[in-house]
Amino acid sequence: MEQNKLGDGWLWRPRLDGSWKADPVLGRLLPSLLWLRQVPDESCDGTVLVWIESGSSQIPLIWEKQGIYHTSIDLDKAINGLLHEHYRPELVPPITTILPFNYSLLPNFIKGTAEKILSLFEKPKPILFPNEPYDTAADFLIKLSERLDGKKAAFKWPENKKYAISLSHDVDTAWVLKHQNMLEQIHAIEDRYGFRSTWFLVADYLDDPRLDDALNWLSHLEHELASHGDNHDVRHAFTNDEERARRWNIIIRQARRFSMKGFRSAWLIRTNRFFDDIDRLNIFEYDSSVPNTYPHGVVNSNSGCASCMPFFIRPNIVEIPVLWFLEILNKEQDKWNLLKKMIEYVRTIGGIFTLAMHPQPHHSANPRMLDLYDRVLNVLAEDNDAWQCLQADAARAFRKQASSHE
Repeated sequence: MEQNKLGDGWLWRPRLDGSWKADPVLGRLLPSLLWLRQVPDESCDGTVLVWIESGSSQIPLIWEKQGIYHTSIDLDKAINGLLHEHYRPELVPPITTILPFNYSLLPNFIKGTAEKILSLFEKPKPILFPNEPYDTAADFLIKLSERLDGKKAAFKWPENKKYAISLSHDVDTAWVLKHQNMLEQIHAIEDRYGFRSTWFLVADYLDDPRLDDALNWLSHLEHELASHGDNHDVRHAFTNDEERARRWNIIIRQARRFSMKGFRSAWLIRTNRFFDDIDRLNIFEYDSSVPNTYPHGVVNSNSGCASCMPFFIRPNIVEIPVLWFLEILNKEQDKWNLLKKMIEYVRTIGGIFTLAMHPQPHHSANPRMLDLYDRVLNVLAEDNDAWQCLQADAARAFRKQASSHE
């Protein structure tokens, strides 16, 4: 399908093509995802902007007539369904949860080798939604909703910036905190381009007094410390109520100790019950466990919210979607054109470009990946219309504006 325009340069490439009546996955996906007000009719006397292909027919979903947009989609329910990932079942426990030990405690070179070996046996699976490398469906519907409802105001970033950029680090082990030289290299790259970053830390290793100097050093330089769970064994979200509560108590103690306002789960594992816990605890202001799109989903689907905009994942918790991981970007053959397209997409939407990386030797704490990080930040820093922020700042800005519109 060709790109279709919806006001002020906004482009979307619909990818929900296929016979939605005949295909069992699309048959489940479309009615539940889009919450159609009515069965779309092939006949339409307006200009069709978004449609479903059914055989040789095009069934319109969104169309324009005499400058007015019309839709058969219940936009509020569809946006909510996308952002909260109602198009897929719950994520299943990854293979590491059946190991009799915490895999993250293995030496880095063993984990790196294991990841390479396992990748050789990965079989491509049919992906219908969301699209890789990033998806725009929720943002498209949000913009359409704003256009159809004049009462809805588009989100505005502080300092009259058009969009935001936020950097983060998933510190799965204490390795980087024990190697001050590596910490200083990462900080120097970020500082060169005016950035500070959010460091998601695992609770279990934070009681080690040998890490105090590194943690104080990061705080002194105005980096943000946030929570990355209790021990990174990826079991927390799948445990029973008693065990889940025990682990949350470990996390809460360290979150209070370091004034952590944000949370990101290990491996971005998330369940509805897990989000309910975070909301009920009343400790964190935001979560950042939901990706825009992520290849580790369920059969016939990736997972992700198909958006680059902050939103409320629960009434008291702002969600800051993860747009990209440095390690995944490194695997892209045409990474520089892709990166620039992603930046332009986020800029057009007025969203937040969230880039995450893993500061471990087998991931991004090595000369080759640090060089890539430097080059990526050089590209990100070129645009003066971007607000460079910590994730906590982005969440507070979104919450403040949302409350002013109530």
